[in-house]
Amino acid sequence: MVTPRAGLQLVFSRLRIRILGLQPLATYTITHPYGVETLIANNQGAINQTIDTGILAPGFFGPVSPGSRVGDTYLKWDAALPPGAGGLPR
Repeated sequence: MVTPRAGLQLVFSRLRIRILGLQPLATYTITHPYGVETLIANNQGAINQTIDTGILAPGFFGPVSPGSRVGDTYLKWDAALPPGAGGLPR
């Protein structure tokens, strides 16, 4: 287990789509909470797409990086916790 070091934590976003058992080379439209993707299955009938949006700076815990479609829709800090309390948001 790795212990996080103060000031080195960071925020980034990742949108990952993995689907198996599709028609090889067919085009698919995937609708998700952050938008719509039009993707083509590979020769084995799979879609494996990952979209990472970069890191602003270590220690930055503001909004997710500009350009990310993944926002703070689901992750909200629990206002009942004091600043710096740590732990997971509720």
